[in-house]
Amino acid sequence: MKTFYKFISLLLCLVMVLSLSACGGLSSIIIYFEISNSPDTLDPQLASADEELLIVRNIFEGLLRQNEKGEIVSGVAESYKKDGLTYTFNLKEDTLWSDGTPLTANDFVFGFKRAVDKKNKAPFVKRLFAIKNAEKIYNGNASLSSLGVKAIDDTTLQITLEKNDKNFEKTLTTSICMPCNEEFFNACKGQYGLKNSYIISNGSYSITKWNREDFGIRIYRNRKYSGDFIAQNGAVFFSSEEDQTAAERLLSHKADIAFIDNADIKEFDNKEFSTITHQNICWVLNIGKGFNANLRSAFAMITDPSVYETKLKDGFSPAYSIYPSNLSLEDVYDKIGKAEYNKQKAFNLFSAEVVKFEDKKLPKTTLIYYENEAMKPAITSVVGHWQQTLSAFINISPSTNKEYMINELKNPTAQMSVFPIKATSGYIEEYLDKFGVDYSGQNLATVQKNILKSNKIIPLAFENTNIVHSEYLSNVHSNGENGYIDFSIIIKED
Repeated sequence: MKTFYKFISLLLCLVMVLSLSACGGLSSIIIYFEISNSPDTLDPQLASADEELLIVRNIFEGLLRQNEKGEIVSGVAESYKKDGLTYTFNLKEDTLWSDGTPLTANDFVFGFKRAVDKKNKAPFVKRLFAIKNAEKIYNGNASLSSLGVKAIDDTTLQITLEKNDKNFEKTLTTSICMPCNEEFFNACKGQYGLKNSYIISNGSYSITKWNREDFGIRIYRNRKYSGDFIAQNGAVFFSSEEDQTAAERLLSHKADIAFIDNADIKEFDNKEFSTITHQNICWVLNIGKGFNANLRSAFAMITDPSVYETKLKDGFSPAYSIYPSNLSLEDVYDKIGKAEYNKQKAFNLFSAEVVKFEDKKLPKTTLIYYENEAMKPAITSVVGHWQQTLSAFINISPSTNKEYMINELKNPTAQMSVFPIKATSGYIEEYLDKFGVDYSGQNLATVQKNILKSNKIIPLAFENTNIVHSEYLSNVHSNGENGYIDFSIIIKED
């Protein structure tokens, strides 16, 4: 039966490809993208995972949009002006949803209201707190009707800010600011964004298939789209095969482009493939409950990259800062606030504290680490060095619950833990929020110093995210945020 369904699926794909070829001047070629995980939702206000943001970026379009150079250009808005704290956007006329419904300014009003309504738990809601009353609404101190977003008419939208925000125009290009048709949303009865029949789009592509059981998502050039980013290719097919890795499918030319694990990256070091690398992950050691300041200092003083850097695999590098390069910070913050390596001082501090325990030794301690075969040798080296230098015997135990471990930064429950923190966007505020820090424009050197000075958090390594594509694709650009790739501009050689 499964074979029969696959046959029918291939037949339908062939029919759609033939229909696409009727669109003169544009390619009907399909791009095949292998992703690691299937998305849970394609609701743009709620999407958060890489795979979700990747697809949302391509099927929706906001008031503004980023081009291949990362420049902010017109999206649905034909033009706009800013007068003090008020933006006025003039929408392009005759803009349609993928089902042919006219797109109006009210669709943006409804989208923004959904985003700031706390019951929806929008993951990037703080990006909107510059809008008048947005934060108050989210905190339950104002009504949704007071939000500083209103439709003057069908093609004119006004947004009033509470305060200036240098990133606001960039924010308007991101997922949380996408429009949402209220009538269609209500007709979905709680299923909006969860399957292709409950999604209408206004971007370069529209979604035609979403198979959750035998995973596959198909997005085709949106025939109703009349903006400036009409897809140069016919479609993008997303898959996640269980019987083959992304690397295997790319090498066998069953995929054109994929996220590739660092362990496999060397296989693509030749002219047939191109690699785009983003250093956007920082692995940290978190020393939690049960350790006073002197014990934390002792561990920090001997947790130096010189101890474990030879154990780091391809795609990993020693971290002397908490800021990965993908945050595009102008200054380098290496070693600011980080404890200086000193074995003797560490031993003295540790010994003075250990004798205070009942058995004159460190109580049974377990370090929980996010399961990753590439990082395990480095973690083992660190723990081995503690044992050799301090006679501190620490057990290590893997965990696959990343969200639990990230919460350790704000609410530590484990004795010790090691896990990755990902810069999912270029917003330094969102990255620092994971550390429990309210950034508020502080000096970043001071922020890092304050985070590291207690020795509760120790940066260990940076990790890369890699996008690899075949030589048959051109004009592939990635800015490492907001969904990584705009497929509309990619050309595939026939």
